[in-house]
Amino acid sequence: MRRSPAALLFAALSLVGCSTYQAPAHPRPALPLPAEFAERYRLPEPPREDYLVPLDPARRLWRGRLTCGTEHPEFHLLLPPGEPRPFLLCMPILAGGGDLMHWVAQFMAGRGYAVAWSARVESAMHPDHDTRAVERLLRRSVVHNRAILAWARTQPFCRADQQAVLGISTGGILAGTMMAVEPQLCGGVLILAGGDLPDLLEHTAEGRIARWRAHRRAVDDLTDAQIGARLRVDLTSDPARLAPYIPTRRTLLVSAAWDDVVPRRNQDILWEALGRPQRLQLLALGHYTAAIDVILPTQVILRHADAFLRER
Repeated sequence: MRRSPAALLFAALSLVGCSTYQAPAHPRPALPLPAEFAERYRLPEPPREDYLVPLDPARRLWRGRLTCGTEHPEFHLLLPPGEPRPFLLCMPILAGGGDLMHWVAQFMAGRGYAVAWSARVESAMHPDHDTRAVERLLRRSVVHNRAILAWARTQPFCRADQQAVLGISTGGILAGTMMAVEPQLCGGVLILAGGDLPDLLEHTAEGRIARWRAHRRAVDDLTDAQIGARLRVDLTSDPARLAPYIPTRRTLLVSAAWDDVVPRRNQDILWEALGRPQRLQLLALGHYTAAIDVILPTQVILRHADAFLRER
């Protein structure tokens, strides 16, 4: 007997070990984004297409680049055949992850989405980056992804009224910010993301960030607490701070119980700030075993994300 998609999803969730929390029956509405916040992420001009070239015509895989003011967003694109499709923009993890993003795109394209995944603007958390440089990079990353969304809305393959974002780890944090500055998005899937970024950067076990903290201690003669204080002044592109402008009903948060890269308290801070949106909690898994190194949990997450987005 053929099993329904819902039954298959339930079976997969049982194998991986998950808890699901539904959003409130009457979620709080999102507030309009204040003009001063909108200005931080404003596109300097409408994006122009520099090129869109086929990499693998048989798989309908393309690579593109845009110009938007002085910025040049780059991306890959997978297009299912047929009529205009819902458009899903995926955002990468802190470092590496090219194969992961390609796999995520293939999975979601197989479910009928036109899927793009953006390239990182530049190396993140470089030792030479001070706290203000971290914020500048986050803002530039939002502008790059906004430009890709704006370009996609003009393309015949995209249903302009059905756009969503999905991000993993650092990409999930960016996806949260995108939900605040792009209120027309149908949905956002924030995977392994957290809020209160100054606290997260102070306490995460992620190696690159730990090395960045060590460099800042040595160069600036600061303690971790002093670095955190500077981040609280300089780092404003935090989904928890922008949460009042993010619609609860359109947000799915995916977290891992044993995550020491995005600690549990930062996961919970973001969940509470967002108005307790629908949440998928992966039990007995950490940051990398949840969605970066192991395929089965990633499949479970993406099936859940697909079901969530189809209801929006």
